[in-house]
Amino acid sequence: MSSRILRNSKPLDSEAQFKRKLIERFFVRFHMTLALSGVCVSGLLVSKLLLELGMRSMLECYVLAVCISYLIFFLLIRIWLT
Repeated sequence: MSSRILRNSKPLDSEAQFKRKLIERFFVRFHMTLALSGVCVSGLLVSKLLLELGMRSMLECYVLAVCISYLIFFLLIRIWLT
């Protein structure tokens, strides 16, 4: 009877380990989704702000929006790592 318990405990351990790994992956993906959303929103807001401020050059607006969004990305990753 004790050998049945030992045999049955192994699948439970691997099942628990699978659930734990799945939850860990979910949280990482969730955090990255939040970071990516923040970067996209920051890019849209910067682009809109530059347009409202009167910057009409598409090239300059695009370059500035991308650079600022990239900096926001690094800031969010730094926050996430701490």
